Amino acid sequence: MRAVLGNSQESGLERIRRELVAALSAITSVRKIDSFGSVATGCADQWSDLDLLISCEVPERAAWLAAAAIRSTKPVAFYRMFTGVAQPSGRYWFCNESPFHRLDVTFHSPEAHVAVCRSGVRGGHPIHLRPEHVAHVPADLSADRRLTSPASRVDVTPSRRKLGGCFTNTWRQPKPNNVAERRNETFLTRARHCWTLSHSRRFWLEAET
Repeated sequence: MRAVLGNSQESGLERIRRELVAALSAITSVRKIDSFGSVATGCADQWSDLDLLISCEVPERAAWLAAAAIRSTKPVAFYRMFTGVAQPSGRYWFCNESPFHRLDVTFHSPEAHVAVCRSGVRGGHPIHLRPEHVAHVPADLSADRRLTSPASRVDVTPSRRKLGGCFTNTWRQPKPNNVAERRNETFLTRARHCWTLSHSRRFWLEAET
């Protein structure tokens, strides 16, 4: 059985959630934010990430404003696209945060968002959704653009795509299932080493050669 987060770990993931929801909800074109996964079910622990589904009015424009809000609120250490899903949806790892507490975010039109909420299925898998924000003011893209400038696309080169695959697969390795394994220093040291290595300039330069 997975142990639920202790107070210190809970405050870390919960803080990230609150900061991001607050920043995103300031954009009027963001109509609804739902979490799913372990955060939504109350089963999050120190290995958990944050999964968000975001409904955007005119998503081809508003999603980039939302992405800018994410990046300005939490500096991004690394970004990886979802397979077959356009930017700016994807995985965001943040600087100075646990690498396990990454953000997985998908932007939808209001119609597509409603369809997911009604079906309770995403990617062929049942999900439990928890409302995080519902907009109560009209969407105003002009006002949103005055609040923030749209984010830029991330240039995903072949070498960075390959690197991203290696990086993602590292964190997909089976996580410890009991307290003894979770305290195993070998696992924790390996995790810290991987995260530190991914931040080093030498690591990125070598990846481009």
